[in-house]
Amino acid sequence: MSGRARSPASLPAVLLILLPLIITPALCTDIEIRPEAITPGSPISIGLYNVTDGAGLNITVTSSFLPPAPTSWCNFTNWRYSFALQNGNVTVRGENTNRIQLLVRTGGTFRMTEKTGTGDITVSFPLEYLPEMYYDFRILYEAHDAKAPVRLSVMHQGNKNGAEESVSTPNVFGISEGNLTVRVLEAGKFLGSGEIRVSQTVPVTTTSPETPAPTATSGPEETPSPATTATTAPGTTVRTPPATRAPTPSPAATPAATPAATPAPETPPEGFSPVILIYAAVIALGAIFADYFLLKE
Repeated sequence: MSGRARSPASLPAVLLILLPLIITPALCTDIEIRPEAITPGSPISIGLYNVTDGAGLNITVTSSFLPPAPTSWCNFTNWRYSFALQNGNVTVRGENTNRIQLLVRTGGTFRMTEKTGTGDITVSFPLEYLPEMYYDFRILYEAHDAKAPVRLSVMHQGNKNGAEESVSTPNVFGISEGNLTVRVLEAGKFLGSGEIRVSQTVPVTTTSPETPAPTATSGPEETPSPATTATTAPGTTVRTPPATRAPTPSPAATPAATPAATPAPETPPEGFSPVILIYAAVIALGAIFADYFLLKE
């Protein structure tokens, strides 16, 4: 019998074809952290896009700043997600702290936990994040060394369920000068982070970009550059064209008007007199012939 055996490589080939279908799709969640700087009490923006249901999310905001007083408050208010974070919890870690008290308000419901220690304190309790619900996170801290920076980290964890995207805009109170770091993890994998500066001088920095520079508002603020530009530009653009064009039309218009007006009245009389003479001659000759024939009769 002559025959051909099947190649044993067909099964691996099939497995190679099916392998991409078996592998779990890669995480494709996008994040957007804005803006780069805020003033105390202003909101930050944490955008999460293309988040798949069931994904375990971890959103952490870490603030680093000099404490205004040995015991003070740091608050993140109006925090909201468009989707739900199920089986979740909230955790606050304080570095260079001797005491942390966490107060969470949801509508008219309050929950609180507190812990004391030396230098590094972590408090946590379970929290179900409902979609479109606003949460306030208020942290009372006692600094271990009031001359050194305090670091407070607020961490939200849970399994995402609901809308594919969400933009949270919590307001930050209690920090006059410092930095915020936002980190996002999905299923334990780092997705990205963003830095935000908190400062009293942010309005001066943000209102002086190039866009307002030409405007009248930013002109007085930047005295040297707009003053020179404003004086030179009108001088060259506005005054030169009238100086060049005003003399030209007046001489050109005067001769053009005079020759055009002068020949017009003079030409008709010159062309008019030969016609009158011809008609007069014809009438005179007609009268002579008429008299001649009358006399002849």
